[in-house]
Amino acid sequence: MLSDTNSRSRNIKEYFLFFTVTYGVCWSVGILNYCKKFMSGDLMAIFMMTLPATGVSIAKLYRNVNKDENRKIHFTFVGCFICFIVLILFRIRGIIDENFLEMFICYILLPIESVLILIFALLNEGEFNFGRNWKNVKWDLIIFIFTLIAGGIISNAGMEFIDFSFIVTFPINYLFFFLQGAAFLGEEYGWRGFLQEKMQRKCGKKIGVIFLGIIWEIWHMPIWFSVYHVDGVGLALRFLSTMSFAIIIGFVYMKSNNIWVCAFMHYSINLFATVFPGNIDSYNLNVEHITSSGVVEVLFLFVVFSLFLCTKYYKK
Repeated sequence: MLSDTNSRSRNIKEYFLFFTVTYGVCWSVGILNYCKKFMSGDLMAIFMMTLPATGVSIAKLYRNVNKDENRKIHFTFVGCFICFIVLILFRIRGIIDENFLEMFICYILLPIESVLILIFALLNEGEFNFGRNWKNVKWDLIIFIFTLIAGGIISNAGMEFIDFSFIVTFPINYLFFFLQGAAFLGEEYGWRGFLQEKMQRKCGKKIGVIFLGIIWEIWHMPIWFSVYHVDGVGLALRFLSTMSFAIIIGFVYMKSNNIWVCAFMHYSINLFATVFPGNIDSYNLNVEHITSSGVVEVLFLFVVFSLFLCTKYYKK
């Protein structure tokens, strides 16, 4: 009985640490940045993406650092988070300017963090095992990529000509994933690796993953008005998009148990959001920029990805 009580207490503290970092730090810095404008919305988004994994890492290290087989990765997330906070404080105090902050984060800190995490993952057979079960989801990934391409074609339906030459550069674009992986793994380790199973255990697999999509989108609040420029319609499209992506990424995670696959999918979503010629304003989600074809694209993705709720992985 005492052991169960202690375990429950540790779980509550893990939740507290995760949500304090993932939401508390995120919204605090976001509100401060909205008022002071000390870094761009895009850089704020990068900072946010590393927070869920940082929250999980702090919780895991707190639980039992000596028995944590992934402590090198967890220390890397926490260490880079501290560096980011220090740089933000330097920026607020005027010690460094915005250009230096952005250059240092994007071209030094993030690539180093990404490479270190990849190296530690390749040397570890634990939950960060890079090679686990890619073959199990290869057809799901192919369907996913072709669905994104179809969505991009739909969103560009009003254009006289769609230039598909970007497909040639795709391998090069995906090479950059390994220099930015810490950001995408940072989100996926928090949402899929930590929170999804807990939400599904409480609410059921289908409702749990839908709630996770809602929670995931609410977390984006600090960049609703700086990156996405949302209004009412834009916000509705954001929630639909995030729920549809939560369903498909959640499905692949249940099937592969590989967080790197989820990070790869997340990277693909961001890549396809801007790669089509007509998607220049894809992040501007307000009535001045939203097109009817853009709305159809969101609805199309939501319908296709929602079909995965009918698979056996969501029925168990």
